[in-house]
Amino acid sequence: MSGAAPENGWGLVIDHGGRGARVGLARGDEALSEARTAPARRHHVDVLHAADGLLRAAGSVPADLAWVGWARGPGSFTGLRVAAATVQVLRLARGARAGVAPLRIAGIPTAEALLAAHPGAAVALAVKRDTAWTAAAGVAPGLRPLAEARALGRPLLADPPHGDAAPVVDLAVLFRLARAAVGAGRCDRPEDARPLYPRQPEAVTIWAQNQPDAT
Repeated sequence: MSGAAPENGWGLVIDHGGRGARVGLARGDEALSEARTAPARRHHVDVLHAADGLLRAAGSVPADLAWVGWARGPGSFTGLRVAAATVQVLRLARGARAGVAPLRIAGIPTAEALLAAHPGAAVALAVKRDTAWTAAAGVAPGLRPLAEARALGRPLLADPPHGDAAPVVDLAVLFRLARAAVGAGRCDRPEDARPLYPRQPEAVTIWAQNQPDAT
């Protein structure tokens, strides 16, 4: 594989925007193998086991990965943190092998992956207090009133009961987008492989509200 384009090597994609994770593995344009984890407390361990299982079934190990792509959110706060941590563990596994290029990392916004699979839809993620992270063709992603997403008059991908269908990422589409990003050199620096959160954590908001007025 020396000198080969990284996008033609083994690539792994991770979607952990919900309670359970889904992982996909393929090399180049081969068919994607998939695995999923059940909601559990050992999120990080289970995602790594799922990835390791796919690699071993293909006769490979984590250090053989040329790149990893992941849906960076918005989504489950814990799930996205686990996905980001898993990416870093895989990066270290690749880095432990001497004489190989670093692991390429491609974080794909979840709304982008959803709209690539459903171009005529609108997306509303992280719905809370009648606001959501919304996006659609011709509508830049952003935090807006949920009513604005409904007013677009398009099928709405949002968690029940807010949408017409659940926002489930197609792993094959995520793989295609991440592989294209790697091939174009649009890779993330390790320190930039962070989840996309539309709001600050609830605990931070509560803490700030309970602080005495600084003035």
